[in-house]
Amino acid sequence: MASTASGASRLPLAWLRLLLLGWLFAVVSQTTCASNGLQPLSDADREAVAGYFTADADGFYGSLQETYHALRALEILEQSNVESQKICDSLVGLVQAPHDSVEDAFHVVRIAEVLQCPHGAEVAKVIVPSLQAAVEKAKSLLELHYSVATIAIIKGWSSKSASFNVALSGVFSSLKELAGPDGKWHYTKSSSESSAKAAGLYTFFSFPTTAIAYHFKNPSVRGLQIGHIKTAAIKLFDNLESHDQGVLYFQESKDDASSGGGGTLEATWAVLRGSAALAAVLPAKLKVKVEKVFGIAKFLLTPGLALNATEAFYQLDSLSVLEEYRPAVPVSVQTSSILSLSSNDNLEVAVTTVLGKPVSQVKVTLVSAHCIGADAPPVWSSQNLNYVENSGKYVFHFLSATTDLGKYKLSLEVCSVKSEGDSSYTSGGPVKSDITVISAIGISDVQLAVLDSNTGISDFSAVLEYGKDENITLSANHLQKLLLLLKLTSPSGSPFNPQQVFLKLVHESHVEHLYLVKSSAKGFQLTLDFLGLVEKLQYLSGTYNVVLIVGDMTMENSFVWTLASLDLDLPAAPEGKPLPPEAPLEITARVGSKPEIAHIFWQPEKRPPTLLSNIFLSLTLLPLIGFFIGLGYLGANIKLFPTTGLPGAAAVGFHGAVASILVLYFLFWLKLDLFTTLKSAWILGLGTLPPGHFILSYLADSSAKQKTA
Repeated sequence: MASTASGASRLPLAWLRLLLLGWLFAVVSQTTCASNGLQPLSDADREAVAGYFTADADGFYGSLQETYHALRALEILEQSNVESQKICDSLVGLVQAPHDSVEDAFHVVRIAEVLQCPHGAEVAKVIVPSLQAAVEKAKSLLELHYSVATIAIIKGWSSKSASFNVALSGVFSSLKELAGPDGKWHYTKSSSESSAKAAGLYTFFSFPTTAIAYHFKNPSVRGLQIGHIKTAAIKLFDNLESHDQGVLYFQESKDDASSGGGGTLEATWAVLRGSAALAAVLPAKLKVKVEKVFGIAKFLLTPGLALNATEAFYQLDSLSVLEEYRPAVPVSVQTSSILSLSSNDNLEVAVTTVLGKPVSQVKVTLVSAHCIGADAPPVWSSQNLNYVENSGKYVFHFLSATTDLGKYKLSLEVCSVKSEGDSSYTSGGPVKSDITVISAIGISDVQLAVLDSNTGISDFSAVLEYGKDENITLSANHLQKLLLLLKLTSPSGSPFNPQQVFLKLVHESHVEHLYLVKSSAKGFQLTLDFLGLVEKLQYLSGTYNVVLIVGDMTMENSFVWTLASLDLDLPAAPEGKPLPPEAPLEITARVGSKPEIAHIFWQPEKRPPTLLSNIFLSLTLLPLIGFFIGLGYLGANIKLFPTTGLPGAAAVGFHGAVASILVLYFLFWLKLDLFTTLKSAWILGLGTLPPGHFILSYLADSSAKQKTA
């Protein structure tokens, strides 16, 4: 309930999301073996959802509400990596002072319930007074929901908490004012729109409240009639929204969004939770159509439905409600997709709940089984499947002596075994499923012959046996024919007509020619008249490999069989006839290793010997030495170098700047590039100009004063 987006901005996004989810559901339902369109939560789904929940150092998963969501979701996923003791100890500290927020108290108690904390009595002792006051002061549906649902949880903990009483007079009468005519409810009297989520929350807390009232023997509600609530709950399911593939859900309203709505998932969760609480206290089942329950299950099992931790909680908790939903428990029915005659496989039907738990209390009946494409009576009808203990599967010996290869259309029926107090299971109606019966086929009477084109007399004939490595060589010319005969039989001995039967001639230059082998009364037969095929064979004489290709989806032994080698002598191509195209290169020739590339790098220029370079360096330093000797010879000195005041500072700055320029030249010689050197020299030159001008002017004035003195 962390969202604060407005309903106007959420509804279009919700429709877009539902459209995408509906498409995903349609794709998945066509590619999985869940024959009744319901795919239970898989191990991969469980792992992905568990990844949404990460605990902090204290064992919490964020706020109190987020922590409860995570703990409840991990409980459903049967994850044991929860620091229960640390969280329980922290809860005691959270309730040392009375809670100002009934919502926080609600989440604290729910966390304690999930973890079965041993400090329930201590928590109840602190929280109950604030809850009693909250029931009397509640002005909205959510306030009543938090306070009454918390009382219901505490009441079930232990007898130690049974010493308090709750004033429930007037609660139900005030709630009637929030009811809408369509089974929906308002959050407050001022709410602009009724909501399925609000109705779900209402039933979620109202019936625990009723149970508490009777438990307390409260005379103000002893004669309370709950018929109007039951009627409203049943009417609420008429507000289900539908989508493709029979997906049903409750749409979020504007008031849901403004009160922290979690979208269609939370609205659907609230109704399921509320109706389950209602069904738990009613002596008879809540009369909700099983088709509607099954449609909601399809919505909750839509791939990619939960995109964050909050949505993952609503999805998992809703699925856990459907595990024991008293109106009807939806089940997934998955059948074997392939049966092998060679292995004598049994037909297996797995019946599981939406969370993948095996269901044994049902009766699975094979109503009928028809061979697709065959105009014949059903091969099986009205056969009960046997449940195999500890396997979660129902089995039936489908393959009999008369069962042949092919595809079969099955019709299954799943019914609950009547048992008092148990929930009834529903598969959403008759279950339709397709299975494929496969086996190895028999290959016999394979004959290859070379015939005379005019007389039809066999010049050469050979009988081949499948599985034997026989090196047979044939010779033929353009005045002869090639004849192929073979028979294919199914395990029952009847002729088998596979989807693909081809004869391929492969020339030594890798040019290939493919011919369809057609079935006949005697089996399969193909006659190649080389006189009529000269042009199609592109006048290519030489050696051909004769290859037989047989394949079918029901065959376990589809094969590519090289029958013989054929030396074919064809006439030369007429003058002007274009040459046959070059044979395509083998894949290794096209993508094989390339010639190695020898890289030529820049070769460094030759340099003089080190000794010669050092001598040249010494010679370049000689003028500098001569410069210093010349200064001494001329009597240069620093007697007039100013040492105090502004002239002294200008003199030091000027000589320092000149020295810096000399150092810059030295660095340029070592490593600096020309652009960096010019930029630096320009800056240093500007810095040299002011002190140089000042000190030179000072020296000129001093010299003039000395001359006039």
